[in-house]
Amino acid sequence: MKRLIFSVSTLILVFVWIYFTAATDYNPAINTIIGDISYVKKFGHLPSPGTDRDLRIQTHLAYAEMLLRESQYEHQDQQTRLNREQLLDYLNDYWKAGIFPDYPKSGSDISPCLVDNQGRVSAIGYLVSKAGGGDLTEKINKEFYDSDKLGHDPVLNAWSLRNGFTREELAIIQPAFN
Repeated sequence: MKRLIFSVSTLILVFVWIYFTAATDYNPAINTIIGDISYVKKFGHLPSPGTDRDLRIQTHLAYAEMLLRESQYEHQDQQTRLNREQLLDYLNDYWKAGIFPDYPKSGSDISPCLVDNQGRVSAIGYLVSKAGGGDLTEKINKEFYDSDKLGHDPVLNAWSLRNGFTREELAIIQPAFN
């Protein structure tokens, strides 16, 4: 009888532990396209729920920059390639500075934005401002802030083509562009 009580008690404790671990360990991937591969490659394991948010973002953006520098884009004209390389240099500056926006939440996902309520720009917002001006960044941000339409903005799409990025590459840098 004691053994049965011990077994049932242990089983209940295991279920309670699993429930609370699952409830508190939810840690969405940093990017919807490539997940947390950047963090795993750098640190050898997935980030925990307590991992510093800015460290995760910096790690991701450094990895995204490396991926985009290695990708094939010889089919682009010389000016587009130069624009792309310059923007990747700006991306490097951005993630090294380490000042990231607080992204608005929409359900369990991060909503797209180029500039948060405090005026901090996202990675894509920074690149758009460097190669299109702050007015363009603000225009796109006002129209699409906290919506799922950001990746379908014709102005942003024209900007990305002029600067040698596909929508998937933009989504690798920052989700919501796929």
